This record gives sequence, structure tokens and C-alpha cells, in this order.
Amino acid sequence: MTDGSKQILVLGAATTALLLTGVATVATLSGCDLQSCSEVQDDYESTVTRESGLVALDDEGPPHLAMAMRLDFVNELTSGLIGAAVGDSLDLGGTLNVSGEDVGFSVGSTGASLQLEASDACDGCLRVFGDFDGDAEVDLPVVGNQSSPLQGSMDWVVPLDVDRDGDDVAIFLDTPEAARMGTPGITTRLDGLSDSWADSVASALAVELGEALADRLDPVRLVGYALPDLGLGGLEITPSLFHLDGQSNALILGVRTNTDTGTDARSDADFIDALSLEGGQNVALGIQPGFVVEAVRLGLREDRVPRRYSLTGNSRDDGPAHAVVDGFDAGPHASATDAIGLGLDFRIFNFESSLGCFSTDGMAQSRLEVQDGEVLLDVEDVEFSGAGGITDVANWASSEFVENSASVVSRSMDEDVLSSSGLGISLAGDRVSTDAGMLVLRAIGSSD
Repeated sequence: MTDGSKQILVLGAATTALLLTGVATVATLSGCDLQSCSEVQDDYESTVTRESGLVALDDEGPPHLAMAMRLDFVNELTSGLIGAAVGDSLDLGGTLNVSGEDVGFSVGSTGASLQLEASDACDGCLRVFGDFDGDAEVDLPVVGNQSSPLQGSMDWVVPLDVDRDGDDVAIFLDTPEAARMGTPGITTRLDGLSDSWADSVASALAVELGEALADRLDPVRLVGYALPDLGLGGLEITPSLFHLDGQSNALILGVRTNTDTGTDARSDADFIDALSLEGGQNVALGIQPGFVVEAVRLGLREDRVPRRYSLTGNSRDDGPAHAVVDGFDAGPHASATDAIGLGLDFRIFNFESSLGCFSTDGMAQSRLEVQDGEVLLDVEDVEFSGAGGITDVANWASSEFVENSASVVSRSMDEDVLSSSGLGISLAGDRVSTDAGMLVLRAIGSSD
């Protein structure tokens, strides 16, 4: 790494590339700023002790991470899965009572083409509707076995449920609760039967299929949020916010982690508004700046991210400079109108150097923006204040704790945090912003 460098992280559909260019600010050692080595070491150790690490998982409070997804995109991802599950549930046989006569029947080769839309029947309810078809056989009195193509339609109000699903938090069609609310509306038509039997058998079959669907269809997972792959042990998530926005036809899901990210006085409505979608956008991803701080701190505590560095900013097991992270801020960029400015506050404690002992405050300033569907994170500058002794400041822009903070942001805005039981997901970034204190990426999603 040469002097005068900065890092650019390019977040593509599934990978992150690293490029290096640019300049940074240099601080020099000032003898009058030197401190007692024991004082610097004590200050460092007390700072590390105050880092809370992991805490109890609590679903109360503002989301640390969040997503929004339009229902038309959910349809695209899951319609085949839902149709197959409904078709399997309608594949059955038995006996119908038709005008006092027992009529044996079987239904097979059933496929369904279904859609989802918000329903005002309850908060968090979807209307699942569409058509199905298949083959039916009926054993009619006197006439005997008859085969007929089956055509039908269904319309069912199904509430949604949100729960942990392995390492993810997922949104499900809560079919057991839907069955308690009522059986689905089913209509059928059997064009292969004589007029004297077609309508009466079809009506009885519709009732049977509706009851079977309510009884046999297991909960269907729609979409989920997977914890970003940060390489940290012990991280967990739990749902904290769920909303079905009928106006925008979008599912909004917020999750909390077992990090000590802190509190926020904003209401659920503020976070719902923060994740609102516009125009062709069909996905939004949000992250709390406080979560970035805690994730980096966990990496430092677990030695997955080096704490110790040379004064030139290179990680070194016996380096005299020890790093701690104090904060992470997001707001409008100072000069780029379409970008977000990010600031990582940190401190360097030097108490094992022959040059003298000191501590200094640092700031890594970055720019986050979207260009041609890619999210670019550019570490533009690193500055130090207070006592010096720091040399080759440009190296600090690529120090591993600065890179790690950028990685937390990038991985939280990657399609890998979105999971579907149907198809894979690709994202093209559209806009980044700060809303309700969260850093939010709005994007255009498509199925793989």
C-alpha cells in the first residue's frame, strides 16, 4: 500500500470488489501531547471494558435491520411454490353426497396459478386467489365411472405470520389460522359429465376441495430476512416490526439482533415510512448506524478484526497502536447531492512505542452512492486530531477495522440477506438515503 490511498468498495449483484486510489490527511507527533503510558493504557482498557458485546435477544424496540418488498415481487418469487402446494392439497379422493347418493371421486394432476394481494379483512391479511385445473373421476350411480377435466377457482383470505426460521426471520402464509377464520371459496366445473350430473357433482366437489385445502395446506414460507454474513459468532435475529402496507402493496419487516445497538425514540410508523417504495422500486433494505458500530466492535473483541497496528496503519500482532470504534454516522454528503456521507469515529491508543505514548481521535469519511445499479462505497479521507505520531495516514483508510465497517454496510445491502423458498433474488440499486435514522437502499429486484 503506498501513501495517498483510499479504498473503493463496489457492491455488485453478489460480490464486492476492492479498488485503491486517492489521498488522506497526515498528522505528526507533537511532544507536548505525549501522555503517561500507564494513563493511556488505563484509558484504553476501560474503553474496551465498556464495550458490551452480545446481549439478550429482545424483540421490543426499533429494528436494527429491515426490508420492504412489494407484493408483485413476492408473487414473482413464490407463485410457483404456492401453486404447487395448493395443487398437492387438492390431489385427493373420497366420497361425495350428491342429492342423497354416494358418489365416489378422485382428483389428480392438479396445478394452480395464484396471486397475492393485500386484504382489508384483517391487519396483515392477504387475499390468495386464482385458478386451478386437473383431472377428475367420479363413480356415478347407474352410469358408472366417468372422467372429466376439472376447472376451478379459489379465493381465500389468509393472515400472515412472522417467525424465526432457522437462522432467518421469515414471513409465512398462516394457513392454520386461515382455516380457523373460514374455508376458502372454491368453484369447480366438470365439462365431461352429462348435464344431469355436472352441476350437482361440481357443487359438492367444490365444498369437499375447500375443506381439504383448509385441512391439508401447511404454512407456506414466502420471503425471509437472513442475517448478513459478517463472520461473527453468536449473532441472532428476531422479528420486531411487521406491517402489510395496503396502500403500496408492500410487506415491511424489521429485525433486531442481540447486539447492544441502543434505543431510538422513533415510532413504528417512522420506520414504515422510512422503507416506503417509489416508482419501479420493489425492494428496500435498511440498517441502523449503531449496528455497524456494534458489529465492528464484536469483530475486534473476537480478534476477527485486528485491534493492533503499527503507527503506519498496518495490522501487526505486536503493534503499539490499539484501535477502538466509537460511532458511525450517516447523512447528506458534503458535496455530492445524490450520495450519502458516512463517518466512522475511532480512537487510536499508543502505549507500547519508543516514540512515546498518546491517544488520538480519528475519523474515516466515506461516500455511499448508486451508479448504474451498483452501490459504491468510497472511503475518501481519514483525519486525526489531538496527539499525533500517526504516519502514512493513507494506510489507515485501508486498515481492517475501517474496511470491516464498510463490509458491514455492504453485506447488509446485498441481495444475500433476502431469501425466498421459490427463486433466487438479484438486486439493482436505485437510490440510497437516510430515513428515520436508518441508512436505506432502495432497489429493483428480479428473480434469478
